[in-house]
Amino acid sequence: MTNITDKKELSPSNIWIISQGNQTRGNQTQFDFAEILEGAGRKHVKEYKISDLARYMLNPQSVIIYKELIGCKIVFKKPLMASIIDKIKNTFSKNHEDTSTDRYSKVLLSSKKIDFLSLKDKDLKKHLSNLNNLLTPYDSTIAFLSKLDVDSVADITGICKDIGDNKSFLTLQGSIQDKINYVTGSILKKVKVILEKSYLSNGLFEMRGYDFKSYDSLKTYKLLKVCIEGKDKYCVLSPDNKLDFWVEDDGLVNFMLLLEQSIKKDAKFYNFINLCLNGKAKAQKIFINRQFEIDYSRQRIPAIYKEVFKMHNMKEKEKDAVVNSLNNLQLGIAFNCVPQSDSGEKKLYTHISVMHNLKALEPIKTSMPVIYSEINKQAVFSEAGKYYLLDSIMGYQNV
Repeated sequence: MTNITDKKELSPSNIWIISQGNQTRGNQTQFDFAEILEGAGRKHVKEYKISDLARYMLNPQSVIIYKELIGCKIVFKKPLMASIIDKIKNTFSKNHEDTSTDRYSKVLLSSKKIDFLSLKDKDLKKHLSNLNNLLTPYDSTIAFLSKLDVDSVADITGICKDIGDNKSFLTLQGSIQDKINYVTGSILKKVKVILEKSYLSNGLFEMRGYDFKSYDSLKTYKLLKVCIEGKDKYCVLSPDNKLDFWVEDDGLVNFMLLLEQSIKKDAKFYNFINLCLNGKAKAQKIFINRQFEIDYSRQRIPAIYKEVFKMHNMKEKEKDAVVNSLNNLQLGIAFNCVPQSDSGEKKLYTHISVMHNLKALEPIKTSMPVIYSEINKQAVFSEAGKYYLLDSIMGYQNV
């Protein structure tokens, strides 16, 4: 297993996400936007630099990832009378939700599994691959599909498995026979899955579509913030200063600013991403959670406040006031990856940077100004707010 805490891994990559923006002329810079957007004219524009990694996360274009196909769901055609009865039931149903399809469907999951893809030993991998191919005709899913009456089937959907045993459906193209052929030819293999974009929803980013080994810290792109019809919008330029794409969600830029701070302040977080850049781990997802909550107490406080409590002669009530402030306005930035293993063993490591909004310390600002001042020095201000690194958490699970 790769040593994920090896500090020597921290030096070479110079990982970064986004600059703080051009601070000239009162946080604004003049830019001839007409060169990018026809008819726009000259506008006040704030300019950021973003890395290739940030560009991937902001880009609204589709991305390709690979998942393991482990089975399928078959939906059979309903008998005519059953369709009429179900239609009547759904008409008078209060929730108007058609659940009758489940009675005419079947889920097939492969019972055969040989995990050899992560092995480094080429001879062993080849041997297991040959054995896997020999066993394929005996797979229960393939056996069932080979006897299936095509005319009785309304649709077939693939079922894929992710790290952590999470399952998802895969829409298949073509005729019913085409779908049968695809499943039988791809069962227990990695198949291409096209996602609408890397940003899934609610702070969750799919990172498997990014080629971490191609990351170049010297490669930069321009991100512009411009006010159009009274509303701030962001766009990314191509290397030749033409419009590449608009950022669909303004909040994504704040996510980039928070991620930049986490990488710069949390050495463990930096190290996790660097493992992926060096090809020693496979990235999975990044999740920025604004509703993150850890219940801290005087018996369980972050290291940064243990030092504060040691340095100052604080009363018990003062300590309680500080701890109570810690339980408000937390933000978690989680990154998970699967490090390489010589044995083929897979572990999903998750690292969480717990960021804390300085606003949460307002209740102690007057009564404990020295404490507030010390934490304030560690906080970084950006358009996303003023945050500091409160805690750094790591865990793993076998997968």
